[in-house]
Amino acid sequence: FRRGLLDSKHVEQMNEAVHELIADTIECEDMTPPVGARKDNGSAPGEKSDEPPSLPDVPVLRDFPPGWGAKPVLCVTGRGPFDDAVAKMLIQLLEKHGLGGRVEDSAAVSSSNIVRLNSADVKVICLSYLALGSSPAHLRHSLKRIRRQIAGATLIVGLWGRADDENREHLQTAAADFYVSSLREALSLCIEAVSGGLAKPPATRDAEASTTAA
Repeated sequence: FRRGLLDSKHVEQMNEAVHELIADTIECEDMTPPVGARKDNGSAPGEKSDEPPSLPDVPVLRDFPPGWGAKPVLCVTGRGPFDDAVAKMLIQLLEKHGLGGRVEDSAAVSSSNIVRLNSADVKVICLSYLALGSSPAHLRHSLKRIRRQIAGATLIVGLWGRADDENREHLQTAAADFYVSSLREALSLCIEAVSGGLAKPPATRDAEASTTAA
C-alpha cells in the first residue's frame, strides 16, 4: 500500500476478508497452543528446539469492579487503510476474555468531534496504528485531546508489529500510558486495568494531573 501497489478496490477486498475471518472465528476460544501442537520445525528427535516455550493463556474476566460498564474499552483507529481491521480483531479478543468494547474511527477524536464522543463507562482507550508512517503529529494531538476529554482513562497505543526500540522514539513524543506492538500485549493491559492491577507510569500520571488542572 505504501508503495502505491494497492488500489482502493484491493484495500476493500482485503478488509472484507479480515472481517469475514473475524466473523468465522467468533465461536473459537482464544487459547495459546502448546509447543507440541505447533508446526514441526524440522528438529531431529532429542535435538534442542529454538522454538520459545508456550505462553500462559490470557485469563477470562468474570467480574467487573463496581462502577464499570460492560464495554469499558474504546478502540480508536488511525488513518491507515487497515487500522480499523486490527482494532476489530482486538475487540473480538477482548470479548472472548469477558471484556467488551467498541471501535471509533480517527474522525471521532478530531478537534471538532471529540466533544460529542460518547465516553460513558470508558476506562481504557487503545489507539490502533498498523503503520504510523507520517502520523506521529496526528497521534500526539489525538492523545492530548483524548486526555482532556476523558481524564483518568488509561491510554494505550498499539503500534502493531513494531519492535520495542522503535516504540521508544514515540514514547518521547506522545503522552500515552503504554505502547504495545502485539494484540496479546494490548489484551493483557486491558485486563490488568479492569482487574485493578495496572499502575500508570509516573510521567503520564503527572501529565494527566497537569491536564486536569488546566
